[in-house]
Amino acid sequence: MTESLKVWLVQDIVAPYRIRLFETIARTPGIDFRLIILAPRSRVKPQWVYSAETLPFPAELVPGLHLFFGYSKRFSLNPRLFLRMMAERPDVVICAGYSFATIQAFLYKLLTGKQYVIWMEGTETTEGTRKPRFLRRLQRMPLTRMAGALVDAGTESHQYLKSLLRKDKHPPFFRSFNAVDNDYISSEARRFTSNKEEFAAFKNRFAPKNILFVGQLIERKGVPQLLEAYRIVRERSGGPVGLIMLGSGPLLDLVQAIKEKQGLEHLYIEGFIQQDVYPRYLAVADLLLLPSLHDPNPLVVFEALAAGKPIVLSERAGNAADFVDEGRNGYVVDPLNIEDMAEKALSILNSPPEALDAMARRSHELVKIANYDDSAKGFVDAARCAAAGAKHS
Repeated sequence: MTESLKVWLVQDIVAPYRIRLFETIARTPGIDFRLIILAPRSRVKPQWVYSAETLPFPAELVPGLHLFFGYSKRFSLNPRLFLRMMAERPDVVICAGYSFATIQAFLYKLLTGKQYVIWMEGTETTEGTRKPRFLRRLQRMPLTRMAGALVDAGTESHQYLKSLLRKDKHPPFFRSFNAVDNDYISSEARRFTSNKEEFAAFKNRFAPKNILFVGQLIERKGVPQLLEAYRIVRERSGGPVGLIMLGSGPLLDLVQAIKEKQGLEHLYIEGFIQQDVYPRYLAVADLLLLPSLHDPNPLVVFEALAAGKPIVLSERAGNAADFVDEGRNGYVVDPLNIEDMAEKALSILNSPPEALDAMARRSHELVKIANYDDSAKGFVDAARCAAAGAKHS
């Protein structure tokens, strides 16, 4: 009988949308999976608290030292992880991005001949904002080239990884799009819309037409640009248009101050929304607008597509290249070109019903490739490929 492949996947924290992905990997025949958690909780999202014992797959907390810089940046030092690798000898260690854990996996390979896989969501845009840029690239090149396989999250992260490699020889690539529960979001949005009385009562809280923003209220998400684009939309629209903002963060006070100062009755600051209520907001929105200045793979893109919504998405979002079919389900925009961003939003808001129906169909079609089964397969295939390479090296 063939022995199962022992695969560890190292993550800082457990995000709720990853649980089903990891569970799908763990259910794969021939894979002995374990999630290694480096931090018990997120400072930015304190609601993300999971115990390793309660997760529906094998998991282990390897605590360490965590240094915070600003609102969301963190550096984790978990030297005990290396000791755990040497003691347990996993066949493949999958690391998210380039952290101290990735360096430990690199050393583990040098000492044992076991393999590691780099899973990368970052893009040239997101990684280019982090300094010192040259030294960072210099450190990442050998880590990337020595990996047994690479898992990218789409076209943009693939291009970034390629930029760290030699053209003549590089590890094999595999793809794992971020995924959400498309079926749940789609069915819940439809169910809510079909309940005419309930839907009308909720929709009457908002303007006749509404733009939706979902994300942290931080500079990186383009919140000032969003508010300026909304000003132009209000001035040029033929009737009331709302802006529904879901999320919290350091710019919350600024947004509330602008709402009060300008008397924006149709700016709706809803804060953090629970998952069971969230599809209602997708149902009442006419489009998603996300003007991120740099953003690896915003999940709200998949959620909006699953709900059949058109999107106006920043060109600096990592999933723009794969999930926006220009003019057919939305538009990709320069987040600093406020005028164009507003005009693209207005063109959707002013579209006839048949055009919006066509956009909804295209959104549903595009999001099908971002699902848990295919995403899990990307990791499993990468781990098996890396392990096979180790055996033949």
